[in-house]
Amino acid sequence: MSDDEAGGEWSLPRLIEFLRQYGILLAFLLLAAGLAASAPHFLTWINLLNTLESGAIYGIVAVALTILLILGQFDFSAGATFVLAGIVAAKIQPAVGNWPSLLAGLVVGLLVGAFNGSAISLLRINSFVATLATSLIVVGIGIRVTGGFQLYIADPAFGTLGNAKLLEVDLFVWIFLGLSSLAAFVLSQAQFGRWLLASGDAPEAARLLPGEPVTDDPSLALPDQRASAATRPG
Repeated sequence: MSDDEAGGEWSLPRLIEFLRQYGILLAFLLLAAGLAASAPHFLTWINLLNTLESGAIYGIVAVALTILLILGQFDFSAGATFVLAGIVAAKIQPAVGNWPSLLAGLVVGLLVGAFNGSAISLLRINSFVATLATSLIVVGIGIRVTGGFQLYIADPAFGTLGNAKLLEVDLFVWIFLGLSSLAAFVLSQAQFGRWLLASGDAPEAARLLPGEPVTDDPSLALPDQRASAATRPG
């Protein structure tokens, strides 16, 4: 009889594994229960919607950052890229229009991500150092482009992505929910997601498994992270 069988279904190793898998969710539920008990208005629709709208702005970036964390990497340039994408979009909007300028901001995010990924995977620079340096470069470019002054857009349609609503809920909340669902599906059901999980958990051991082209190359995920930062509404 194994130790797990002797200890029953909730033996100590199984309990530890359960907490490792669902510890954050349990903490979140306990926090929500505590807030609901102490503040009667916490569970009202208006408060929940406001909380979701506030969290969705950062959640868009967090979804992509989660993939990097699975790979054992990190990115310090997400915030700077978010700002630079907005600067580029606002700067060229009078010349090209709203949607082309927004697409240009997205391209900026992809280019920064490709640069980070190349520096880490090809030059073998630690992701902490590489993305921290990139953030300083990106901030410098932003200051150079704006001269240190704010940019103003006269066309109110430029803020459609951040201000539009669908079913009385901000559009960027639906974007966050869509990206979260897509990431969850890829990580749990798609072969690419299994590759990422295997690479981050035990890449050396996973390389021994047949049919698993495991990689620790962060360049696969960094452009997605940068595009996510560029998509985040201001």
